[in-house]
Amino acid sequence: MTYPPAQHDREQAADKVIRPDQSALIARMGELDAEARQLTEGVLEPAPQVMERAGLRQQLALLSSQKGEQLHFLSEAAVLLEMALMEAGSPAERDRLAGQLGAVYLQFYQVTHEARYLTIAKQVLRPLSHSTEPLILLGLIRQAAFSDTAALGQHWIEKLLRLPLHQWTAALDWPWLSGVRQESWYAGLAARMH
Repeated sequence: MTYPPAQHDREQAADKVIRPDQSALIARMGELDAEARQLTEGVLEPAPQVMERAGLRQQLALLSSQKGEQLHFLSEAAVLLEMALMEAGSPAERDRLAGQLGAVYLQFYQVTHEARYLTIAKQVLRPLSHSTEPLILLGLIRQAAFSDTAALGQHWIEKLLRLPLHQWTAALDWPWLSGVRQESWYAGLAARMH
């Protein structure tokens, strides 16, 4: 569709308007990035801070309507998590970082619909399928749903449901999972919570 130049310029400007929810995320991201830059060389950034920095980028990708911007935020999130994953201190820390990294690659898939991102997510998550980390299991459920492997998805759901309720219900509230709340497997989990 071709627009007169003035109307097209106004629409492009409207796309660049920062909503209040975005400005708070951007401000927090700036604060955390500044803290990370202040770290002494050789000092590792704490995993929870890396996860928050990556999570903010995932949330901004969800709020953006521009594919290029979404891919930029997701690329930054992936780099942060991959770097932290290489230096993970404990198995629990590694599992949390890998769970979020898998979520980033699944979000890449949702933006691009390129099967390679499902493969990468599977390569990140599948070796940790023995884990009791809810983010790993949620990622495996999402990966199975996107790959149309319902039986495997059901297996991961059953494994998730064997965990104590407080472990996985808290994971369902993570902001970067907001994009999957309309999916059928999520509705099934929500129904089992009540």
